Amino acid sequence: MKKFEKIAFIGLGLIGGSIAKAIREARPDVCLVAYDRDAEASGKALAEGVLDQACDSMEDAVKGCDCVFLCAPVGDNRENMK
Repeated sequence: MKKFEKIAFIGLGLIGGSIAKAIREARPDVCLVAYDRDAEASGKALAEGVLDQACDSMEDAVKGCDCVFLCAPVGDNRENMK
């Protein structure tokens, strides 16, 4: 099984933020990056040490990632998957 080195989150609300925190706790060696339309959410996660990088776009967030969590509202994720 492949060991993930870089994981992206699109959306850092209750679900995305909770998953990111759990991964950070269990695997502090993994690089966690995220994009959220609300820059305050990703900035807070960055300040708390949950994220390694807060990105300005979805495209930047997913570059080079081994895994991507789509944690935006369902209607948004249909478009995000494209």
